[in-house]
Formats: sequence, C-alpha cells, structure tokens
Amino acid sequence: MVPGNATALIETDNNEKFVDAFTDFLDKQPLSGDIKATGDGIAVHLIGKQAHAMAPENGINAGTYLAAFLNQFNFEGAAKQFLSFIAEYLHDDTRAHKIGVNHVDDVMGELTMNVGIMKFDFRTGGLVNTNFRYPKGINDTQILQALLKVADKLGGEVKEISHMVPHYVDPDDPIVKTLLAVYAQQTGAKDVKPEVVGGGTYARMMPRGVAFGALFPGTQDTMHQANEFQPINDLLKAMAIYGQSIYELTAK
Repeated sequence: MVPGNATALIETDNNEKFVDAFTDFLDKQPLSGDIKATGDGIAVHLIGKQAHAMAPENGINAGTYLAAFLNQFNFEGAAKQFLSFIAEYLHDDTRAHKIGVNHVDDVMGELTMNVGIMKFDFRTGGLVNTNFRYPKGINDTQILQALLKVADKLGGEVKEISHMVPHYVDPDDPIVKTLLAVYAQQTGAKDVKPEVVGGGTYARMMPRGVAFGALFPGTQDTMHQANEFQPINDLLKAMAIYGQSIYELTAK
C-alpha cells in the first residue's frame, strides 16, 4: 500500500521556526497535514492519498513526503541516514530512476517501486520496506544490488524478505482468447485486448491462470483506498461474464 498518513515526533530548539517551515512546505506540496506541541516535542502529521502498491503513482506517499520535509533539518547519525535514504533515493520516484533500476518491457510494461513502511526510533534505528514489481528483462538480484549500493553509502543494510517471479501468460493462450471473447460478447466492446497489471493476484497459482475483471472502463478505481466500492450494476455485469466464462471453459 501507498501510505496515506505519516507521523513524526520531533524535538526542536526552535519550535516557531519549525512550524513556519512546515506551513511553507504544505503550501507547496499536494497534501495536507497538521502540527502540534506535545509534552515530548512537536508532533507532525501528513495526510496523502492511499493507493494500491501495484500503482504507486496513483497515491501520494505521506511517508516519503514527511522524510523529504524533515531532511532539510540538521538531524545527525542514524536519523540523518534514515531521512536521507528516503528523501534522496526513494521519494517521488515510483519507477526507481534514482537507484538505477528503472526498466520497461515492451509487453509487460514498467517496473514500479512502492515505499510502504517507514519507521524510526532513535533508540533502535530505522526500517524502510520497499516493494518492487518488475517485468521481464530485470531480476530481484539486480534490484537488491542497487539498494545495497545506496545503503552502503549511508551505513545501512538490505535484506530480501520475499520474492515472487513475474507471472505472464501469452495472449494467444486459448484460455485468454476465450475470456476476451466472452467479455466482448457480453459488453459489445470492440477490439478487446488483454492488459498487464502489477497486482500479485491468485492467478499465479496456476501456470496459465490470469486475473479477469472486474473493473469496467469508466468506473472509478477505488481499490485498496478509503471507502472502496463497486457499483451494483457492475457486479451484475461481472456475474454474467463470469457465468458464461465458466461454461465456455468447462462445459463445452
């Protein structure tokens, strides 16, 4: 997920100057937030826009924006390294140009990078969790090496905690052609073509499995966002499409 909220508790030697800088930052950025004094310091809160990790460009990452704001101040040690890593190498770069692994495949499209978890405590250090969804032509080892190169500069460590290879099914596969034919028949759509998405769907459980629906053209995509919904008419249309698809794939 692209984080829609981020908070930090900061001790400053000039609260008024810090608040003014935060206000100026908000005036220039595409997100909102608030700031208040607490018994332990200044609490900063940013509100961005949550989105699916497969399409991080559709969100506004409150966490990386917060790091970008804080990085202008004179933090030291691990705190400075943590903020620098996010602000200088990850922020506002969903295609990973800054770390040098941006890649596009003619069929599967672009590599994407989402920064989903960011946390820091001055007693225990920091953690940044990145999620890469990559097409053919690049691999997890190349991505890991690029991250290690940056982390070495800042005294950090990188670990790969999970990995799934890209899943791709040829558009000429009979299953794909059958599903497209049913969709065209049910909707009246012309020149229907399959699409490639970055979502880690259950389709990958089967070698020839593909994700099929159910977001229709023109319908607002609220997937993994606040107040996620789908119109009832779309659900009914999807039921008809799925019903005929099951028949075409199994009963004939």
